[in-house]
Amino acid sequence: MDSDIKLHSQIYQFRLPLRKSIIINGKTISSRQGLILKLSSGNSNKGFAEISPLPGLNFESYDNALFQLQKICRQNALLEQIYTEIERDRNYTNIDVYPSVRFGLESAMIDLIAHQNSITPAQVLDAQNSVRNIKVNGLITRGDDILSQVQYFIKHRYESIKIKLGQDPVVNEIDKLNNIATFIGDKLSLRIDANQSWTLSQAVQFYKGIQHLPVDYIEEPLKNAIDLPELYKDTGMPLALDETLQQTDLIPDLLQSCKALILKPAVVGGVLSTCRMINLASVNNVKSIISDTFQSGLGLTMLANLSALADADRVPMGLDTARWLKD
Repeated sequence: MDSDIKLHSQIYQFRLPLRKSIIINGKTISSRQGLILKLSSGNSNKGFAEISPLPGLNFESYDNALFQLQKICRQNALLEQIYTEIERDRNYTNIDVYPSVRFGLESAMIDLIAHQNSITPAQVLDAQNSVRNIKVNGLITRGDDILSQVQYFIKHRYESIKIKLGQDPVVNEIDKLNNIATFIGDKLSLRIDANQSWTLSQAVQFYKGIQHLPVDYIEEPLKNAIDLPELYKDTGMPLALDETLQQTDLIPDLLQSCKALILKPAVVGGVLSTCRMINLASVNNVKSIISDTFQSGLGLTMLANLSALADADRVPMGLDTARWLKD
């Protein structure tokens, strides 16, 4: 591998309309705005990446990300240092950047290293990786026509669907899920995202009403993550962590109570941080589910490569979001 490299960077802007609006933590989004980072080396190889913070989910705004990326790209020596350290150690000296920008920088450099060596980005991160097929769980958002969506997933041979709950009274959510389960039979397993909507007693009530169903896991059921171990002890509910992963001090205690980590690389801090979390989950016999933040096909390509490190040929990943883009 060539560690004495000269890099040239270019930044492009894009906006892609969505097929329908989505609501993320109270923010309505009808299009995805983002940046494309292109890195070129002296031998004409190129690496591409996407930086598109999601309003309502990423702390940083599009303008924040653009300003920071432009500042970094004006420092060729810094870019080349980061590249060399990633190529050599799969790590680099910490610089204070937004998670979406870190994801983009690392993605572009890993993509460039992959092209330099005629391998996949997954093989840059794990030389022995040979996964070529990625399973994906279907995504049903609030306001979707659930039955028509389920029919689509069954027709296209999905194995699992993710359903967002938590806005309606618990008894109504129980009825809704039981009706869906009656329709799907044994064709699909269920993944539930409650978006930290319930108290401990409400979560217990919910699980008692659906525990006979083919539920893979229930993601972030509680308003207070500190109560998750008690919920698991009382019910055995299969839990998954997403937003709680931002509270890094809680992760060691919660790993013993959960079945899956929902990893959004553009939120949790980039490609390399995601790799470390995949390894941590594996050591603790916990699944890693790589999850998208409604990125374009460019961002999804890196997520697919990360999914290859997380047994995506056996475990469906959260990459169904491409269906929301018009183009």
